[in-house]
Amino acid sequence: MLRLLHSSSIPANSLMPWIKQFINGAPGARVDLDRISSEIQISEIAEGRADVGLVRLPVLRRDPAVNFVELPAERLWVVLPANHRLAGYSSLQLSDLANQAFVSAVHRERGGLARRVTDLCLQRGFVPQLAAVISRKTSMLNLVAAGFGIAVVPENMTRIGGENLACVPLSDPDAISNTALVTPVSRSPLAQKFVDIAMSP
Repeated sequence: MLRLLHSSSIPANSLMPWIKQFINGAPGARVDLDRISSEIQISEIAEGRADVGLVRLPVLRRDPAVNFVELPAERLWVVLPANHRLAGYSSLQLSDLANQAFVSAVHRERGGLARRVTDLCLQRGFVPQLAAVISRKTSMLNLVAAGFGIAVVPENMTRIGGENLACVPLSDPDAISNTALVTPVSRSPLAQKFVDIAMSP
């Protein structure tokens, strides 16, 4: 059994190619897939309750019992209601979003996607305005579709799709987000097999 954890900003559908390859190469194995915040994944893996995690950086809490293996960066996109005045652009810059309502907010004890987006906005001289309804999960896309505001998400999340959404890439060179594999310092053979698959080109 491989217990595999992932952050909500790393959609399960993006993991399916790795999981299929893993199962094909280890037919007797099973995968227990669970969505857990990046910070809690660190504890679960450090304490031996999970084998591999996929976290969205930055992660505020580190533990010497786990290793981080950084994965290639993803471009950040802005997700807007389909009828939004910025929806027709081929690309946008973060500074274009200064007066928009964001449907996600930073958790004071966690890193992840919202912290990365907030840090990028602060570097451009503005604090993201909060929408009337917020979420730190993939449900933020439902909030955008309902017209509550906008969200900045990694490209993988734009593939979740949904009606009444427009997705526009951000052109700022630093408008990227990183993920990492998290494993125990001493990996099980199954965990090592999964890491090898995830790291292969």
